[in-house]
Amino acid sequence: MYLHYVFDLWIHQRRSKTAKEDVIVVRYADDSVVGFQTKSEALRFLDALRERMATFGLSLNEEKTRILEFGQFAIERRGRRRQRRPETFDFLGFTYICAVTRMNPHFTIPRVTIASIMRATPRAVRHGLMKRHHAPIAEIGAWLRRVVQGT
Repeated sequence: MYLHYVFDLWIHQRRSKTAKEDVIVVRYADDSVVGFQTKSEALRFLDALRERMATFGLSLNEEKTRILEFGQFAIERRGRRRQRRPETFDFLGFTYICAVTRMNPHFTIPRVTIASIMRATPRAVRHGLMKRHHAPIAEIGAWLRRVVQGT
């Protein structure tokens, strides 16, 4: 609720008054991704956002806050500059990647589960099974069914 006033309403106002290009905003709780067409617009926004947050005694997490080249033309532009492929980013449990399909070449953004989560889940299941290895098979089966079904 708090970020609704600090961030959402401010973004809406900024979009209509000061943005020179399209702005894409995705926010879930206190995590957000904001997309711009140019780096200069992104830098101006980041400075303004830092000021806005400071007004309310808040700050951005500098480990998570960054500007990266991403999108439909990022692969081509980085190739011309002889740079590696565009960076990826993690958001809401997924890693987002810039890619071009092989068969009918067109831009796509595949998303894969974050690698650390992929490793942690089987580890947690194995740990749960080890804790229950003396329990009756029916009890272990009931627990495992709940884990697999997500209930």
